[in-house]
Amino acid sequence: MESNNFSIIGKKTIRFGDKQKAVGKTVYVHDMMLPNMLYGKILRSTMPHARILNIDTTKAERLPGVKAVITAKSIPLVNFGPWMQDQTLLPVDKVRYIGQEVAAVAAEDRDTAEEACELIEVDYEELTPVFDPVEAMKPEAPLVDENLAKYESLHPSVACGNMASHSSFQKGDVEKAFEDADTVVEETFSTQTQHQMYLERRVALASYDIFLERLTVWTSTQTPFMTAGHLGQVLRMPISKIRVITPPIGGGFGGKANPLFEGHTAFLSLKTGRPVKIELASEEDFMCTNPRHASVSKIKFGAKKDGTITAFQFEFYLDNGAQVFEGPAVCDLGTIFGRGPYWFENYKIDGYSVLTNKIIAGAFRGFGNPQVSWARESTLDILAEKLSMDPLELRKKNTIKTGQPMVTGQIVENSGIDKCIRHCEETHGIGHQLNGENQGRGCAFLMHPTGLLSSAAFVKIHEDGSIVVLNGAVEIGGGQSTLLAMIAAEELGVPLEKVAVVLSDTDVTPYEWQTVASRTTYNSANAVKRAAADAKQQLLKIAAEILGSDIDPEELKIRDGLIYRKSDPEKKISVHEVSFSAHYIKGGPILGRGSFFRDEPPRDPKIMSGVSTAIWPESTEGIQIIDVEVDVETGLVKPLHIGFANDCGRAINPLTIEGQMQGGAVQGLGFSLMEQYIFDNGKMVNPSLLDYAIPTAMDVPTIKATWIENPSPTGPFGARGIGEPALVPTAPAIANAIYKAVGVRINDLPMTPDKIIKAIKAKKKRKK
Repeated sequence: MESNNFSIIGKKTIRFGDKQKAVGKTVYVHDMMLPNMLYGKILRSTMPHARILNIDTTKAERLPGVKAVITAKSIPLVNFGPWMQDQTLLPVDKVRYIGQEVAAVAAEDRDTAEEACELIEVDYEELTPVFDPVEAMKPEAPLVDENLAKYESLHPSVACGNMASHSSFQKGDVEKAFEDADTVVEETFSTQTQHQMYLERRVALASYDIFLERLTVWTSTQTPFMTAGHLGQVLRMPISKIRVITPPIGGGFGGKANPLFEGHTAFLSLKTGRPVKIELASEEDFMCTNPRHASVSKIKFGAKKDGTITAFQFEFYLDNGAQVFEGPAVCDLGTIFGRGPYWFENYKIDGYSVLTNKIIAGAFRGFGNPQVSWARESTLDILAEKLSMDPLELRKKNTIKTGQPMVTGQIVENSGIDKCIRHCEETHGIGHQLNGENQGRGCAFLMHPTGLLSSAAFVKIHEDGSIVVLNGAVEIGGGQSTLLAMIAAEELGVPLEKVAVVLSDTDVTPYEWQTVASRTTYNSANAVKRAAADAKQQLLKIAAEILGSDIDPEELKIRDGLIYRKSDPEKKISVHEVSFSAHYIKGGPILGRGSFFRDEPPRDPKIMSGVSTAIWPESTEGIQIIDVEVDVETGLVKPLHIGFANDCGRAINPLTIEGQMQGGAVQGLGFSLMEQYIFDNGKMVNPSLLDYAIPTAMDVPTIKATWIENPSPTGPFGARGIGEPALVPTAPAIANAIYKAVGVRINDLPMTPDKIIKAIKAKKKRKK
């Protein structure tokens, strides 16, 4: 559905920068070179858990071409971390996972830097590792970090043993509700570690100016302002002395949401007085970045015969890897949205983020929601079968309505799930089954947050009437620049071609928390809309003075770059003329300012504990329907069709929405059927695209991506974020379709052919 009541919004618009990308002219950090630049390389641990006895860098320092070597002893000891201050740039006492940074070097060329790393000698005392989050919770488990409970933490839950955080929600009498239920189902589901598979590997380039005492860092991050703050902390420098610039980046999906080795790069530049660049090799990017958290979910439903769900119990175990990092926040969101777009009175939900001796997991599209939705939506189909009820009817009976509370007690202000259901019934054939042999149709519902924390923007109007938007968001391939330009153009009433956008430069653009969490459309665009509205009021005030003393600014309107009196359209003047007058005659240059931070609707503290994540001010619902065909000889699952209905609030750029929904579904296919880290004693054994399978064009079916316009009361022009939701329900929709096709259910992702064949053989054996 398209918006038709606007000049700019709702029109399919080619993203800014697409032409440059198409002809290879876009400049990424990988393309950048500075005079006199050095190349950095990081030495990494080969042990999953070991005490560091000694590090000898003598041979590396003597190698010709090596300009600097750093270890924990040669840089300030500063603890940091987004939720708990349990990280240091380089380890002091022990290593906790294979791939952890141990030392870093800077040399004249890449080969010399790599050779220098090989010459660093590290003596280890091997320690017992733990790799399973449930096992790591046991009292007798080896401790990944003995000091876990002592670190400064932003999260209210108390760390204990290997447990970094515990999020909890409880309401009603859950035990009695289960006793009163006519039917109870209980299942356990697990998910794997998954890489974000962005095309551009992580890279950072740092240059310290010894005369100005200023550091400039170019980096492929989704969070330039957070990175500047991180650098200020570890370098012990004022943030005002640090400039972080993020050119367009080649995808992120959450995988570039936190600083990684920018600090190492900066220290090497400070030590040498020369620019230093570190870029990860493909294998390093697999083994040493921050992929999706693996998880275990224990889920239990109780229901009446008519399908009314009376009780819900959920335990969620999140594998953090070796450090706390984003685990508490991912765990918070997983527990908050574990109940999904449904309402029932009695529930008990517990989420645990747990340390193991594996790669540190981080943010990834969906941020905990794909893991919990996989368990919930699969179990709802199991419950429906046990009740002899259609799975769609079971879901419809229990969906959340406007005015009802979420798990947190926040009131849902404008639910769109019923509109999505009606659309799918009319368009996608939801609820109908396929007739082909070994074919099945599955569906899954979703609820996902949008909008978080703060954003700011400036809108300046040049003397010729053209517009520049300044915002700290990052262009990560999702059309962020185009979106913000469309918002400003619509609010100001000027043609889109008059608007330029400047993003992600901490010296130039105002503060932006992060370009993550489906928040650019909601947060950043709200800030831009407010800044544009501020600039518009200044324009109208000056225009009213020029057009006549009897005219009130409220009587004026702007459209197509012309300001005119509503009651007398012939009384008009151009934005160009007004802005020129402001610059040279009266008023001064026009600069609009806008900021946005919504911390509503309020939560109910009586039903929650151990939850620190900021309030999610808005949410969106949706449905995904997937048809599959299963080859019973090979176990291969062939997706045939994917259908969507997602509440986008208001479609700003339908072209981008369609692309986001399609891309999310394809990433969901990888999560569901093939992508996985394979570990051997904590080491990833498939760190290459030869061995790490991802969907190709041959694996992607037809995708019919449709969106429902159900305007948000608080979004810019009613818009909600939609970048993440498309991935959230894919796995359970496929699992439910597989069950319809061949009668087997897989509880462990990915649903690979070997698992399906094993399940089919077990089913045949039971029938004999």
